[in-house]
Amino acid sequence: MHFHLIIAALAAVGTASPIASIKGERAEVQGNTFSRRSLLSSETLEQCKAAPNCETYESQHGTMIRFKPGMEPGTEVHKRFLSSSEGDALSKRDGTDTTRVTVGDGTIGYGSTGASGVGGAIHHLYDTCHEGSCDRSAFQVSTQIVSRLHENVGEYKILLHPDGQYNGWSERDVFVEAMVAVANQGEKCDDVTWANGGGFGNWASNNGGTVRQCTQTNFISVNRFSKEGYLKGFMSVLVELQSPGSGWCVTAAGLGGAISGAVGAVPATAAGGALGAGFFGIVSVICSA
Repeated sequence: MHFHLIIAALAAVGTASPIASIKGERAEVQGNTFSRRSLLSSETLEQCKAAPNCETYESQHGTMIRFKPGMEPGTEVHKRFLSSSEGDALSKRDGTDTTRVTVGDGTIGYGSTGASGVGGAIHHLYDTCHEGSCDRSAFQVSTQIVSRLHENVGEYKILLHPDGQYNGWSERDVFVEAMVAVANQGEKCDDVTWANGGGFGNWASNNGGTVRQCTQTNFISVNRFSKEGYLKGFMSVLVELQSPGSGWCVTAAGLGGAISGAVGAVPATAAGGALGAGFFGIVSVICSA
């Protein structure tokens, strides 16, 4: 099922448009029917297919996007696309690029580490995303999770599957900060108390404590296109711990403006503001399950 929030924003300003209707196993928006096969929104996939430098491919996580071979950031072809898109100051000022943000409906327990903030799981994309792309190898982040009956706390590993291609270190920083900003919207964190007592006499024990426990969506993707329709860069991450719950799209229903505003505000501060406040242009937010 695809549940779509479509929110458009220029920089930090958001305006809402109608939410998709849910029809059985499919969702239909403006006459388009979407498959369940991809974590990415159908709008993102269709925009990639229309872009001369973008292609879709099948991965273990469904249909994803990437730059066509020979057109990746750093190539002469990509430089020509950037030149045609950013050649005049008026285009830059008008902020006519578009950015599509997809969040997943799956709900993951991030435990004590949490999803957002410095030290949060998503912030660790800084460790695996480098000058022009992310290392797509899965990597682990440690966390503590309180048991279902609140009788103990255990050490667990959050598994992250990153992906991304972009133009240099500064864009890396902006994309990661945008991912962290999305993770901060709607994240639910509570202090959970646990206690474990047992034994008798000299063997008696009573352990316990309070640990922060956070939940958030299991998938975030930020995809940037030029006004001419070229792919300019993207970053995504799928997070696993155990079988996720669902229903994050319901939570996200009231967060579209906040997410688009948070993403739009990132470029003014990330990478020293070198890329300009209009880096992401018009931002749309889609929740996809």
